[in-house]
Amino acid sequence: MVVQIKLCSRDPSPPPFEYVKGGGGIFADMAVHDLDMSRFLAGEDPIDILAIGSCHIDKSISTLPGSEKFDTASCLVRYPNGVQAMVDVCRQSSYGYDQRAEVLGTKGMIQTDNVYPNTAKIYKNGECIQWNILHLFNCVVGCMAKNTFHPHQPFIQSFQIRLYWKCRHAIRLFPVPLQ
Repeated sequence: MVVQIKLCSRDPSPPPFEYVKGGGGIFADMAVHDLDMSRFLAGEDPIDILAIGSCHIDKSISTLPGSEKFDTASCLVRYPNGVQAMVDVCRQSSYGYDQRAEVLGTKGMIQTDNVYPNTAKIYKNGECIQWNILHLFNCVVGCMAKNTFHPHQPFIQSFQIRLYWKCRHAIRLFPVPLQ
């Protein structure tokens, strides 16, 4: 059973003033995607939402009405089944895109991180399962793009099959919504 959901979305730079003005604000154009994901993962519609925002990055938007004046926001969400979700969004991150998710369940936890060599981790039964597939993927993609032979080329189909079964295994461990 899902207990908590944490979602984080940060952009590398703020959008132009013209995009923000009249766009409905950070909750409508940015946080909405994380809130939708939390709803999907919780398996129900929320019963309570507490949302707050502030302006730290782009002071030019601070004169806009309502949530259009926010470039940083947080949401706490409660679902009928007791699941809690925490969402934080920001229109600028000095280190680039930041997209992370974590779902804590009674039998384990799954976490996704930014694109590093190991992005998905599953914590269950006293262990952490972490896949290192990015290097091989980059070799395969580079080989296909250049249309040249690479030592990993014979393994393209094998890689695709292994990735498929690893995803199937993860889904079996944590069906969506998580059980």
